Amino acid sequence: MSSCVAPPLAAALLLLAGCTLGPNWRPPEMPLPDTWSASQADATDDADADQAWWQRFDDAMLTQLVERALITNRDLERAEAVIAEARALRTQAAASFYPQVNAGASVTRRRQTSSGSAGNFGGIDFGSGGDRSSINTFYEGGFDASWELDVFGKTRRSVEAADAGLAAETDAANGVRLTLIGDVARAYVDARGLQRRIAVTEATIAAQRDTADLTRARFRAGTGNGLDAVRAEAQLAQFEAALPPLQATFATDVHRLGVLTGQDPGALADVLAPPAPIPVADELPAPGVPADLLRRRPDIREAERRLAQSTAEIGVAVAERYPTFSLPGTISLTNTKLIDLIRKASLIWSIGPEVSVPLFDAGFRRAEVELRFAQQAQARAAWEQTVLVALEEVENALSDWRQEAERRRTLVAAVAGNADALALATELYTRGLASFLDVLDAQRALFQTQSDLAASEAALSTDLVALYKALGGGWAAGPAFADGGAVPLP
Repeated sequence: MSSCVAPPLAAALLLLAGCTLGPNWRPPEMPLPDTWSASQADATDDADADQAWWQRFDDAMLTQLVERALITNRDLERAEAVIAEARALRTQAAASFYPQVNAGASVTRRRQTSSGSAGNFGGIDFGSGGDRSSINTFYEGGFDASWELDVFGKTRRSVEAADAGLAAETDAANGVRLTLIGDVARAYVDARGLQRRIAVTEATIAAQRDTADLTRARFRAGTGNGLDAVRAEAQLAQFEAALPPLQATFATDVHRLGVLTGQDPGALADVLAPPAPIPVADELPAPGVPADLLRRRPDIREAERRLAQSTAEIGVAVAERYPTFSLPGTISLTNTKLIDLIRKASLIWSIGPEVSVPLFDAGFRRAEVELRFAQQAQARAAWEQTVLVALEEVENALSDWRQEAERRRTLVAAVAGNADALALATELYTRGLASFLDVLDAQRALFQTQSDLAASEAALSTDLVALYKALGGGWAAGPAFADGGAVPLP
């Protein structure tokens, strides 16, 4: 549990040798599967885990948006400030290793007045002639210092906890970076998918409008009936009603991308207005093995450092129950003349060790140790849960991508079949061999499968984005956050 044993009777030896109380840090372990159940590929190569995976979509606009977000996003700015805060706390903790020295100076103007019978008291001559007074100026300067010896490792454990806290905040910032990249990619792919669905809907509306015009013309010419015209108008209105929700959702994605890149919501409206293809990266990344997540995912690394921090804080709490040893000292120079301030006669100094032994606190310090052990148990459970959730996310992303790829393949065939069915139904209707209802049904089926195909292609890319994010890929590509700037231990 600790690097030394410190019974009260051994305090003298500990003062000379020193030790570090509390449990020493050991990286946590838990059983992990050897392979991914949803992966059918050889899962041994994870070389692309830390690459700029968004560039695999070969979309210049997507790359530009990601690069801008990594520079201007406000959440990343806040994460960087949190790292700076943790680094300052670490510097404060390390400062306790060194003596604290203060300097001071003062000038005092003092008046003394006396009255009474003649005599001399306290250096003041009392005569019989009434009140007497004197005015003097006192100059004082000096230093005071205090050095608390780290006999039981309280300071060292504090620095150990601060180091872990700094590393945890760094990994948390890298987690924010990973999430940001995924959010930008997902919103952009979704926006392009919506543009595709909007285009399909507009093309269907145009075709249905021609059909409605044709039925009206046939009705006026006496070769058709009013029911066909009414049905054509109703279906045209139905297709037109499908357009506004798609446009609203597209605007939402554009607004989201504006905020993610550190701009106002409408800043990218003109940039993203021209339609562009859905970014597609058909190649599935090598997922590696589940154990790779322990070093690749920032959230797992952060949870591990939080566990290390809580472990070190146990040592701080244990050390609080033992005596503290310090070495205070003062040097003071006092004189009524500034020029004589440095004379030996005005020098006063003191130095001597001090010890403070906790005797009674109604169980406060014991409860503090129990509190830190409970927090360590919470951090351990949080780490294990983070690992399990990471495994779940990867398995889900692999499964979703494979199932969506199969769905897209069948939708491609369905679109082709429905297009042929519409052509045939239209020809038979024109020749009087089929009803107009068959044409309307074929139009609805084609529209639905074309819209579903566009959504599937976007979903296939967003599933790939989710897989890269779940694998922890990309957070270390480019200017990721890193530790640095801390005061070294003595």
